[in-house]
Amino acid sequence: MPVDKALLGTRYTCYECGAKFYDMNKPEALCPSCNADQANDPNPDPIELLKSMKRRSRSKTKAESSVEESNESSVEVKAESDEESSSD
Repeated sequence: MPVDKALLGTRYTCYECGAKFYDMNKPEALCPSCNADQANDPNPDPIELLKSMKRRSRSKTKAESSVEESNESSVEVKAESDEESSSD
């Protein structure tokens, strides 16, 4: 009976000893052979690095655009209030 690999978590290759293992969805990915914490990997996977950079840039872009929209709407409200006060 095949095992669902999603239940095993993320697959790692230890940067110290080269052992392949799954993290079993634990918060820390420790190598079962040498107990090296994979978060301390001096050469992170470039694909994962690029994915995280894309995620950060997208979330940053969304946040910046929402701030710009709120600033633009406050400028429009000020302009409208200035027009009303000048027409009085």
